[in-house]
Amino acid sequence: MRKWIYATNGTYDMVGKVVGDKVYIFTQDEFFPNIVDMDEDEKQKAIEKFMEGVIESDYAESWDEYSVDELEGSEILWEKEIPIDINEIRELSGLSGVKFAEKYHIPYRTYMDWVHGKTKPQSYLLELLERVVREDFEKE
Repeated sequence: MRKWIYATNGTYDMVGKVVGDKVYIFTQDEFFPNIVDMDEDEKQKAIEKFMEGVIESDYAESWDEYSVDELEGSEILWEKEIPIDINEIRELSGLSGVKFAEKYHIPYRTYMDWVHGKTKPQSYLLELLERVVREDFEKE
């Protein structure tokens, strides 16, 4: 699972995602300069609306990588767990679709159905596959 977060350290607001022990922050800015004046409901609604746009647009090219420990002392204002998808797992491996399916003993037609959204793998399968790919990647 990965987690989208909107956090603040008192100076900057940070938007990004947490994957394992890494945090990928793609921006640090003062998104809501008047957020301190909002009540909790207004604050939550503003953050959720903003984050829905972020999740849908996915600014992956400009992310900076940090350790989760570097978020210590920051206040998490919003978070949402979302499962990693098969394309992200394949990208972690650095393999082509064909090689990925072969290496992890996934019938190629099944893999392509997952990629094109015709069928969806069970979330536990994606979590296990992600773990195995990360372990394989760390060994290399």
